[in-house]
Amino acid sequence: MHDCSGGGIGAMRSDYLTIEYNETYLNAYWSVYGNSGISLYQLTAVDNNAGTKNVVANNVSHDNEEFLNCSCSGDTAITDGNGIIIDDNLHTQDGHPERAYAGRTLVTNNLVYGNGGTGMHAFASAHVDSSTTPPTGTTTARLSTRGRSLARARRT
Repeated sequence: MHDCSGGGIGAMRSDYLTIEYNETYLNAYWSVYGNSGISLYQLTAVDNNAGTKNVVANNVSHDNEEFLNCSCSGDTAITDGNGIIIDDNLHTQDGHPERAYAGRTLVTNNLVYGNGGTGMHAFASAHVDSSTTPPTGTTTARLSTRGRSLARARRT
């Protein structure tokens, strides 16, 4: 999935997702909606299962970046352009009354690099298990806003 002005692969208020063996690149450039290469926004449970319900695995996500300020920030900041983001599973945004998501999301064996935002980011989210790492020859910086950021890869 590439060259989309918005997000590459995205799901909103969903449950039981599997996103595997994709390549996302050159996405999110011209959107004001906080898009990324792969984005799971406000996962919402359809049952009470607290086990692993979502898997993001074996993907390559690179060169996704935002060039416009996000309307989610009051148009004051660029907030996304991540390789992979698990976004607001605690349901802190948009005034939606859903309870925090209790299911687990596994993000594993993905290659993320050269994105404008973080490589793999869990923002205002809980129960995210990740073994995604930056590629060889990069440095890793841990970043944080309100949520948990797992890794940001930069070419060296």
